[in-house]
Amino acid sequence: MSELSKNNVPLLICLICAIGWLGCKKDADIPAQARVSDFSVTCDVTDTSGNTFPFHYRGDDQIFYDTFAGIPNYLTVGYSSYYYINGTNKYITGNLHAGYFFQIFRLDVCRNVSVSEAIEVPEWTREELESVLLEGKNYMFGDGPGQIRLIIKEPISNVYYQTDDRSNADDYLVLESVEEYGSPEVGIPYFGKIARFTFQCNVYDGDKRWRLTNGEAVLFFRYFNF
Repeated sequence: MSELSKNNVPLLICLICAIGWLGCKKDADIPAQARVSDFSVTCDVTDTSGNTFPFHYRGDDQIFYDTFAGIPNYLTVGYSSYYYINGTNKYITGNLHAGYFFQIFRLDVCRNVSVSEAIEVPEWTREELESVLLEGKNYMFGDGPGQIRLIIKEPISNVYYQTDDRSNADDYLVLESVEEYGSPEVGIPYFGKIARFTFQCNVYDGDKRWRLTNGEAVLFFRYFNF
């Protein structure tokens, strides 16, 4: 064996061991990548004039924003989840947005237990989230405990709608499925649920009204392990 070959023996052994270790690792040990395209909203919208048009956005979609120096600029559809306390109610939000500033679709979920202590943190635990995201449940629209507020907006515009107490008796918001998103048990730096809702309802902005039908939204809700 040449001197060069002898010097490479330890390196070769390490390489073989590394390949074997990687081959033996369980799939669950390899962090799954978050795919923005997993999240979306789609529905048919009928406006106040009776015109119907599709409303469909998915993560990573490109939305035309404006033109600068003759070059068109686009915003990318993304997703997020945040949380806040308002009065005695604690909320968590699943959200689709264009860029960082323009809302597209949002569900604000109110915890089913009121805030009782001023020092309570706004972040949600897994247990809190699982207590309200109940598969098969048909939710009431609203801001009260256990209810959900639906907010929808035309991207890159000032027209803003949300559900209110004028909703019809045949309206619904059903959680069809919910499951873990990612692999927090192996140290991925986020924790969350991916939830799929179907919905039908009226939304309003003053005297303007949209009727939403055939709705489906797939959103991300983040939680924390303290």
